[in-house]
Parts: sequence; C-alpha cells; structure tokens
Amino acid sequence: MVYKIYLILVYLISVSNICIESSHKFDVFDNEAAGPSISFESTRWSLSEIQVTNVEECMDTCYTEEGCKAVAFDVHNMTCEFKSIVIGKEEKNGHDLYMKIPSEIEHQYKLYKNSIVTLNFPFVSAKFGLSTIPNTDVEECLSICNSEPLCRAITFNITGNNCNLKSSFTGETFNNDCHTYVKLLTDEYSVYANSVAIGGTSYFTSVWGSSNKIVKDLTECLDVCSLSSKCRAVTFHVSLHCYLGTEFTSITNSTGYSIVGKMPKITEYEIHVDRIFGSQPYYSEIFKWSSMKGLDIEICLNVCTADLLCKGFVYRTSGKRCHLITEISSQSSSFEQTTYIKKEINDCN
Repeated sequence: MVYKIYLILVYLISVSNICIESSHKFDVFDNEAAGPSISFESTRWSLSEIQVTNVEECMDTCYTEEGCKAVAFDVHNMTCEFKSIVIGKEEKNGHDLYMKIPSEIEHQYKLYKNSIVTLNFPFVSAKFGLSTIPNTDVEECLSICNSEPLCRAITFNITGNNCNLKSSFTGETFNNDCHTYVKLLTDEYSVYANSVAIGGTSYFTSVWGSSNKIVKDLTECLDVCSLSSKCRAVTFHVSLHCYLGTEFTSITNSTGYSIVGKMPKITEYEIHVDRIFGSQPYYSEIFKWSSMKGLDIEICLNVCTADLLCKGFVYRTSGKRCHLITEISSQSSSFEQTTYIKKEINDCN
C-alpha cells in the first residue's frame, strides 16, 4: 500500500441556504460578508475588486474563471470582490455573499466515525499558516483541505468545532469526540512540503519548450511530468511556478516550495529476519521522525513506502519499534529485529 494524492484544486462547501435563480449556480447569503478569506485576481479584469451596475456582472466573471469560488458584494457601493477561498461568514448589513456551487464533487472522502488518525502528522496550510482551525464546521474544514492539494485528511472535533488538517493517514483510533475524513486518491506520489531537491537535474519537455513554467495549478504541473518516465519529480512553488526534474537524492528546507516525486508502480522489500545492517538513521521530512515505538508493522511499511528517500527500516517486535534507515551496508545478527530493504524495480513506463 502506498499513500496517494489526488491533485485537483477545488472548493467544496455544503450550505443549507437558498440557491439564487440564475443561469449560474451560486448559494446566496443575504447580509453576510466573507470571514477570513483570500482574494482572487480576475484574469478578465486584472483586479480582485471591481465596480459594477449589478451583481450579475460579478457572477458572470466568477462563474467563467475556475479559480474564483465566491463573490463578496457591497450593495451600497455596488462593488464586488472575488474570492478564491472563504473560511466562514459574518453578519454585515448591506453585504451579500455568493458561493459558487461546484458542478460536481471533485474530491470524495471516506468517513471514519468516532475516530482520530493513529499517528498525528499535521498539515500546515500554505495559505493560512495553520494546521488547526478553530470555531468552524465540517464543510468549511473539507473545503480548506480540498483547496490544498497536499492535504491528505482532516480530523474534525464535533464537540469543539475544531478542524485539524493532516498530511498523512496511517490508520484510525477510536475517539468519541471526533470524525476523520480521508481523501480517496488516484495518482501515486511522495510529497515533501517546504522543501527543494538536492541532486538530480532539470527535465526539458517539448510540451513547454522548457523545464519550468508558470502553471494554472499543481495538477497541470504533474500532468506534464506524467507524459514521460524520465520526469521523476516536480518542484512546485506557491506562486504556481512548476519545475520539472529527474531523480533526486536528498532535500533541504525551503519555505513555499514542495517536491512531489513519482512513486514506483510497485514497491517490494527484501526481508532479513533477525538481521540488522550497517546504516544511517533516516529522518523523514514527510512524517517528521526517524524512530517510533508502538507501531504495527503495516504502518512502518506504509511510512517507508510513502517516502521515496527512505531506503528501508528495522522493525523490533519488542515494543513495536520502527527505525527508518538509509545508506545500508554490512549486516549482522540481532535477535527480535527484522530488516526490510527496498528492492530496485525497473519502471518501464
């Protein structure tokens, strides 16, 4: 099993309000303004806020531009502000909020009722700088995770109305106060947030006539990389700049960048029972640890498989301790410890 990421930038929100009578589908909230939000600059106007004669002009623009998810309309001044993300609403006379209704649900989630994620790997939103968002509801929590392609799951506290974003899902543990929602995924990738690659070279694509380009979203970036087996990873910046690359050997921290590396179609392990190898501990930047106790073997396997730079692990049955490793060399005997080493498998695609 490997972790996967479904790479479509979307906005998902469910509301129990009226749908306006229009050729465009929006939910309207009278006398309500947007809460914390991010403005969207219209391609048509090169502005995020415009003066209009009626709200339909705003809706026409927002409906035809994919990145626009909402319109905040000032009734008195006849201005509208386009929004790419909206977290919550607040009462404000003379202001109406129009939320675009998705034509289809781009992201689906599997629900684990009364549960939390077994191991806590928070995801810090690049847009909001938070991994826990208080005083919200589950629909808004899902919409935030949907808008972040590197967000893997959420745990929602139903008693405190807190939204907890997750970078990984490693199983569920019972918790009466929480529900966990996990994205159903397609493409297989290993993701390193706030990182750039060391080693490897740029990959030139004839599609762009270059190895890098400003793109619409991360999906476009990965679609181009997927056209060739020689493209093994992309480096993606929050400014929507995409860099194509080959294999990389290590990473270093860099705020605003993320590395998305292709996973092998199949990951196999050599299993050495009661054996350990000369090796270096490997600290996973994805999961933020190199050794942890109390883990089932399946979780240890999933963690190493999901991290391209992890070369294997040592699993000790006593205490269920998992040690991630790299730079493997000579071996020796060791009771109750089994070493798992990734096999090299040719990718023919």
